[in-house]
Amino acid sequence: MKQINYLLTVLVLMGMMHKVQAQKSNIKINWGGPYQLPKKSIEVGIIGDNKVGYTQVSHARKKSINLQKFGTDLKLKTTNMIETKDFPKGYMLEGLHKIGNREYLFYSTWSKSDKTERLLARELDAEKGSFKGEAVELLSSTEKLSGSLVMTGFYQFNSVGKWNFVKSADSGKLMIYYRLKPQIKRDAISHDIIGMYVFDQSLKKLWGRDEEMPYTEKMMDNVDYQVDSKGNAYILAKVFVGDKKDDDYHYEVMMYDKDSKKPAISSFKFNDEKEVVDIALTEDLKGRMVCSGFYSKSGQGTDGAFFLSFDEATKTMKNINKGFYEFPTEVIKSFESKRTKKKMDKKEKKGKDTEVSNLQFRNIVMGEDGSLTLYGEQYRMYTVTRSNGKSTYTEYHYLYDDIYVTKIGPDGELKWVKKIPKAQHGVNTTMGLGFHVHVVGNDNYLFFIDNAKNANLKPEDAPVTHMSGHGGVLYCVKLSGEGAISKSSIFDFKEEKMNIEVRKLSDVTDNIVIGRAFGRGAGKGKGKGSELLSITIN
Repeated sequence: MKQINYLLTVLVLMGMMHKVQAQKSNIKINWGGPYQLPKKSIEVGIIGDNKVGYTQVSHARKKSINLQKFGTDLKLKTTNMIETKDFPKGYMLEGLHKIGNREYLFYSTWSKSDKTERLLARELDAEKGSFKGEAVELLSSTEKLSGSLVMTGFYQFNSVGKWNFVKSADSGKLMIYYRLKPQIKRDAISHDIIGMYVFDQSLKKLWGRDEEMPYTEKMMDNVDYQVDSKGNAYILAKVFVGDKKDDDYHYEVMMYDKDSKKPAISSFKFNDEKEVVDIALTEDLKGRMVCSGFYSKSGQGTDGAFFLSFDEATKTMKNINKGFYEFPTEVIKSFESKRTKKKMDKKEKKGKDTEVSNLQFRNIVMGEDGSLTLYGEQYRMYTVTRSNGKSTYTEYHYLYDDIYVTKIGPDGELKWVKKIPKAQHGVNTTMGLGFHVHVVGNDNYLFFIDNAKNANLKPEDAPVTHMSGHGGVLYCVKLSGEGAISKSSIFDFKEEKMNIEVRKLSDVTDNIVIGRAFGRGAGKGKGKGSELLSITIN
């Protein structure tokens, strides 16, 4: 957990030096020198720390895995381009994951000759900017796995999302899970088969097996998967009753371990006419499996947050303290337009509750003192079809709006609910949208890109929209353990002609966040290229 006690002031970037102007601040922004990603490569991630330096991992499909080594000063030292001609034909990268203190690159293959799906991993050395040893095959299946088709070339398609990864709270355990393609394509009689395999940080398999789900596909939707620090696997499922899915339903948490032939199942259903809006499983610092999210009383919006936990001894779900915490009306009404407030007032006059629309679970922070802090973000997507008289095309619009933060103390009382206003809009892109949370102790720091006009919003003002790719300012909002909020700008993207994928920022250590800033021509030999940046809290 990360604690920061500072007032972040404006950081002014001047030429290549990126000089920092700050007052009474214990935060330091470090910038490396400019560099380019290798030609036609796509960023995969950054590994390393402030002791051994960093390695930027990128991928040029069918050509190379690129490992660019940076020193602790964030300046490029070497570039190691590893040709993929020896990789299996048609391989797909499955992600970069840190298990314990070890970093791995995962990739998969499908072999037509023996009709086998395989998952492999190679360990990375952040200090040397190279691979450690050869690839290791972790799993294989002669049954086809379910995935989503994406275009990977000219009239070429591949399935992605076949292999899925979750880690325990201490990151010491990794569970890889998959879904076998149903042999019988009738939801009313077909039972999903889910493969769940648990590994330690050296990728030694601890246990695993294919499990047939206890209900038909028509009767259940698997919502979330998790693994705890003991190596137990969990599935959160929505189970329906009757012929129609909207007739009646409840939730079940199913716990699997290496010895039991059947899962331990705990069922729960909200009373008092509450409905789940969004829900997720997370392990807390005590090893409990916490089930948290948002609920609605009308079924149309969100009224508040809830917190439950899985009791391993009794195999039942229990409320954490009060369990349910309603959002205060004054919080929901803050930072809204006059028109929206009028609509809310009309609903109240009709005896209806004021609710939050389109709220989705984003994160939950487990405090060392036993507190729980839940993050939700208003998100929606819509399409617009346009015509120029000769042809039609479809635009995809992505809206990432206000952040709602709910904190309950270790005593179970609601400490506060805060609304962090923002309005982000992307057309055919989500670049730079969303937010990143950096946490230590009781203080939270939220990084996101916003319109410069929102620097000093008052509760009676609605935020001005920031359009993705049209400048914007990187802001940091400090949210103290007691709920005090302060907002500071870091730098203006339009002036610097740089961008940052905020959701790709990484918490390297307890006091360091690292990321890659890139110009319009980054990776193509044009423009300003890329530059590593780190935010250090002393």
